[in-house]
Amino acid sequence: MKWLIVVVLLNINLDVNRIAKTNRLIREAEKAYLAGDYQEAAEKYKILVDSLDYKDESAAMNLAHALYKTGQKEAATMYYDRLLKSKDKSIASTANLQLGVLAFENQQQAQALGYFKNALKANPGNEAARYNYELVKKAMQQDESPGQDQTEPSEFAKKLRRQAEELVRQGRYKEAFQLMQNGLAVDKTVSAYQDFIKRTGDVAEIDEKY
Repeated sequence: MKWLIVVVLLNINLDVNRIAKTNRLIREAEKAYLAGDYQEAAEKYKILVDSLDYKDESAAMNLAHALYKTGQKEAATMYYDRLLKSKDKSIASTANLQLGVLAFENQQQAQALGYFKNALKANPGNEAARYNYELVKKAMQQDESPGQDQTEPSEFAKKLRRQAEELVRQGRYKEAFQLMQNGLAVDKTVSAYQDFIKRTGDVAEIDEKY
């Protein structure tokens, strides 16, 4: 009888230790992620997800994000893939969004467009997916009709300028500059706002230095 009691207590202690370790890793991973130490965050989240079999999908999502930010894109893709069929529509939408970004970075425009479309299906309120969908669709249309007159800013370019101006009003110069640069890569008429882009970039560079 005493032997049985020892085994039960041992199992209880193991469970308590596992819970304590899980909670500690969650705190450490979140702290590292918020501090921008994505390598540390990825290591902590990987232990949680793979070794401790932590079921919270937000941990798997943060792991994928951290891997992406450290340049481990193939590994990030694997974890985003796992979340595509999540019952949480927000998580499924974000996973599709990120896979779309990865596909676009690999110059797979059609595949990227499909991911962004699925992201919107899962969550119609995903504005990042909506913006990226429009951006890639515009790029594909221009590839199909390269002879289009581009001396005047298109409606897309005008909309992009308004979005960038709003970011500038919020003091988010770097984001505004990057937005215009991304737009310029797919719509040459954005170059009509070259002076605005240059000014925004100059301020963003100053902000980074100081």
